[in-house]
Order: sequence, then structure tokens, then C-alpha cells
Amino acid sequence: MWVGLALGALVMVPALYRSLERPQAHEMAAPMLARADRVLLGALALLIVALGVLSAAGQAWPSGHLLAALAAMTGLRLIASFAVGPAARAMRGRMHDANAPASNEERRAFERLHGTSLLLLAIEVGLGCYALFILS
Repeated sequence: MWVGLALGALVMVPALYRSLERPQAHEMAAPMLARADRVLLGALALLIVALGVLSAAGQAWPSGHLLAALAAMTGLRLIASFAVGPAARAMRGRMHDANAPASNEERRAFERLHGTSLLLLAIEVGLGCYALFILS
């Protein structure tokens, strides 16, 4: 679920920006990414519960490689959800303020945050594919 949703968001967001005008793409991408973020955090919670159940049941822990990949995915998700995402959402409102248009510097800062968000998502997908490979 985590890898599929992250991959879907990673493909859909650039497609929106290519096919729509920038303001329309912002309007569609913002709620989609916010919802995806909540579901990805839910997948993280399920992962933690599953590892807790494995531990409580006395089952063998997954390999160190798998745990490292999952830990890295967790760290990236937390950074994206609680640092990069809120900063981008705060700036997004500024981008569409008709009373005080955003400066070029603010636009570049927003684009950097947006790019960072997509990069973190891409790395999560890569690590998730590696984790699935380990499991197979």
C-alpha cells in the first residue's frame, strides 16, 4: 500500500503540472497530496503495529536489510509529513494571494520545497521496491 500510493502520487503530481495551468494544478495537487500524506502515515502506523505483533508473537524479526529500508522509509515519511509538507502548505497560500503577489524568491523557495517533497517520495518508492525485493 505504501509503495503503491507513493508511486501513484509521484506519477500523478508531475502529470497534473504538465497538463494543467499552474494555479489549477496547485488546486488539484494540494488536496491529493494532503490525503496521500495521511494515508502514508496510516501505512507507517500499520507497519509499526505489524512489527509489534511479530515481536509479541515471538516470531523472528525481519532481516537487518529490510529493517534498515523500513527505518529509512519511516524517517523520510516523517520528514516529508512534519517538516517539508507543512512548510510547502504554508507557502502555497502565499503563492495565490492576490492582494500581495509572491516574490520570485518566494516562488523559488516553494518550488524547492515541492521538489524536495517529490524527491523524498521518490526515495521512499525506491526503498519500498528494495524492501519488496528482499521479501520476495
